[in-house]
Amino acid sequence: IPGTSSRAMFGKKPPPPPAPVPLVSDDALLLTMLAAGALLIISLAPPSEPGNISAKRVYSLSAALLAASTLALTALEPDISAVDSFYLACMTFTTIGYGDIEHPASPAGRVLVSLLALGGIAFFAVTLEMVHSMRRRADGAALGSLLGVPSHSDLLAGAMLAVNFALGAVLCSFLTDDHEMSKGVLDSLYWCVITSTSVGFGDFHPTSALGKVCVCVYALFTMQATANAMEVAKEKLVLLCTTPSAPAKRD
Repeated sequence: IPGTSSRAMFGKKPPPPPAPVPLVSDDALLLTMLAAGALLIISLAPPSEPGNISAKRVYSLSAALLAASTLALTALEPDISAVDSFYLACMTFTTIGYGDIEHPASPAGRVLVSLLALGGIAFFAVTLEMVHSMRRRADGAALGSLLGVPSHSDLLAGAMLAVNFALGAVLCSFLTDDHEMSKGVLDSLYWCVITSTSVGFGDFHPTSALGKVCVCVYALFTMQATANAMEVAKEKLVLLCTTPSAPAKRD
């Protein structure tokens, strides 16, 4: 038939146009949002007094160390995404180590992660303390006012631990695409304890890029609060196991 293409004669439809390529990948967008959040925390850090640790410097060095580790792991490790590199660095620094990703796989990557474990863990202990101090001024102060207790009371330490559990349960229910994350209330509480104590069995772990970034942030903001509650429990246990001293004899 004149004017009719051969494709139309045989009833074949033209292939659909290719999907548009996004200008920014999901991983890049997530890490950019995370970097913006870190810059906001650094800018809001209170000024330090002479002789005290500067929160602004600690946050800045922590962000720089995480960024440099992420870039180095992305360059050294084969077939690893930028989010997985960040996740691996954060799980190393916090000593959680779920073991859910097959990295580091290269000799250079293993050397780098070993160096990060030796040098980064000690530094991030200071970072976690500073983050907890920030939480004390925020939800800690609100809880203290609500409960009517001072900022360093045992009850407040337990209340902040309860907040950790609530945040973890909300996070688990939010990550609907992460099929390896806990979903029930009991499993969510179990995951909160295993993560915030840095035990990290790995039976529940994030699988999506969003889940990995959220779990890293959750760990950084909750581990020291859990450690403080454990310290209170330790003091009570030591007191329970301490033999009372004999009363002084009168002359």
